[in-house]
Amino acid sequence: MLTPDSSEELLQKGRKCFAQEDYVQAKNYAEKLDLSEPIKDALQEFSLEGKLLLGCIAIKEQEYELAMTKLVQAKYLSKKTQQETLYALSVLHIGILYTQVTSYSNALVNFEYIDKNYNFLLQKPIYQYLCYTAWGRALYYTNQLTAAADYFNTLLASANKNQDKKALIISMAYLGNIQTSQKNFKKALLYAKKTNNLIEQIGTDVDGLQVNLINLGNIHYQLGKYSEAVKLTSRGITAAKRLKDELSEIKGYQVMSYIFQKQKDYKNALLYQTIYSKFFEDFFVRNNHQKLREIEHQAIIQKLEDKVKRIENLL
Repeated sequence: MLTPDSSEELLQKGRKCFAQEDYVQAKNYAEKLDLSEPIKDALQEFSLEGKLLLGCIAIKEQEYELAMTKLVQAKYLSKKTQQETLYALSVLHIGILYTQVTSYSNALVNFEYIDKNYNFLLQKPIYQYLCYTAWGRALYYTNQLTAAADYFNTLLASANKNQDKKALIISMAYLGNIQTSQKNFKKALLYAKKTNNLIEQIGTDVDGLQVNLINLGNIHYQLGKYSEAVKLTSRGITAAKRLKDELSEIKGYQVMSYIFQKQKDYKNALLYQTIYSKFFEDFFVRNNHQKLREIEHQAIIQKLEDKVKRIENLL
């Protein structure tokens, strides 16, 4: 039988395991909190927290339908119990989920909603990091480069202020990519070298490593330094696989195809173009963002139906 004290202990253990990337154990703790119908009102918040944590874990494990189901449950339970911060976090993570599956228009709606209605959330560096990273990515991949740069520059300023190396790396990695897209190779290399120096200081895999390496490969390719471009892009693809960043991996294969095409090595150019096309197709088949939108839409319909039933019962 869960109590508020035991629930708090489970929640803290789950959060700790999640922070340590021990998702199996984090899931175990979160599932114990995820009560469909809490017996006591005092347990509702913990049930909500369990659903939210399960949604975050599922995003990390790329179980996107499960993630959407749990996040939508958390969203509506937090609305029902007037838990504003948890409601805002649910909306934020649904936006992050949409970004993960490249449903950028839906993602941007969520981020703009947070910015307009729950801006207090973005005053905390950790939530600003999560929101602006996903927001910036959504804008970057929809070719809204100026807007993307604004968010990554805001994140960069915050990261410098808070000495947050993780946020520094991701913001500079994407700012370097934006400069490359705009053919500003001198600025792009400056960002890329700063990013690489920070990564070497940490000495471990960190989000942004794969983005930076593939960008460096792309820069060297566009500058005609093909041998170095192949080495850097290959390292970037390997890092993207380790970090489970499929979009960066796909981009890496595309860059490799371009490099070999320029070298007139058509056999390898065709090989990487084939790999790129196959991975691109598989990614969108596996990450069906229309299915995720349907899960959210069905929850909205259910909420409206429940409201109608409550009104009818009062009549």
